[in-house]
Amino acid sequence: MTAKRAFLIVMALLTASNTSVWAQNSLGDLVAQGGYDWFLGTWAATTDNGEELVVEQKWALDRHAIVVDIQMGEFKMTGLMFFIPWREEVVQYGADNRGGTWKGLWRDEYGSAVQRLEHTQASGEVRKAEIVHTKIDNDSMKVAMYGLDDDGYRNSTPWSTLTYQRRKGASTGKAASASTSGMLGSLLSQNGYDWILGTWQGVDDQGRTAQAGYGLTLDGCAGMVNVSMGSFRYQGLVLFVPASEEVLQIGADNMGGYWKGTWTEDYEGLANRHEYTRADGTTEKMEHLYVKVNDGTFKVKQYAVEASGYRASTPRGEVTFTKSTDEAASK
Repeated sequence: MTAKRAFLIVMALLTASNTSVWAQNSLGDLVAQGGYDWFLGTWAATTDNGEELVVEQKWALDRHAIVVDIQMGEFKMTGLMFFIPWREEVVQYGADNRGGTWKGLWRDEYGSAVQRLEHTQASGEVRKAEIVHTKIDNDSMKVAMYGLDDDGYRNSTPWSTLTYQRRKGASTGKAASASTSGMLGSLLSQNGYDWILGTWQGVDDQGRTAQAGYGLTLDGCAGMVNVSMGSFRYQGLVLFVPASEEVLQIGADNMGGYWKGTWTEDYEGLANRHEYTRADGTTEKMEHLYVKVNDGTFKVKQYAVEASGYRASTPRGEVTFTKSTDEAASK
């Protein structure tokens, strides 16, 4: 497949060019080599005030990413963990149903999985911590949360320590939410862009099909994007940052690629500008313009982003997407 052809359909909805897979640098390989397979699954603990805390971690993107769901009472958080080969880093991004955003960096520390975490609340206040996960046996682990001092070093005494037990066959119960009451959902609804939600198909002039899904999660406070074409898979998390009033999207693919971008309003529709970093560290900047045709159809115009930072005057390609037959029939 040529780069131009990939742009016309695959990149039109956050996909990859014809880069080879760095199989030896996948997150799945790192987890297996480090002996952390036990870490995946559903875990539950009880806090000091008697609340149940449930954490679910499951594979995605052919073991190139892990989707993390956390729930404690009314609080919910969803995160996406993946490996960036050229930086040799395992990162995690997330959102919660209170308008907070999360980012973290994972490392191995003498057999414990350590996550350095930064949480930005809806108000803009930032909190930092380190969480140390230590295996007790295949069905239990100790999790200690530490504060950081002014120099960024971990405090000697943890804020809290919990013992988690594996919960077989269970989950957090999190599912895609049709609610538009959350911050991101309200933004879409109020501005008339909730038409993008759903499952879509696009076909290029050679008959190749791409599938894309756009959905809300966390009671409408965040969004999930899934794209596939042939053997290619992409998963992204859409975050609304209240303090800066930005809509961000972070994603990964099953070719070792890393995606980051923003959503803004354009006079024709929705503009998604993002930077794609391949497994070898090379980058590509582009902008996709989503133009509604009717409730069951939209077009994606794919533009290059020039060195000046402006998008090119002429799109490299255009693809028309239609709502999946089953979903359209149910309306």
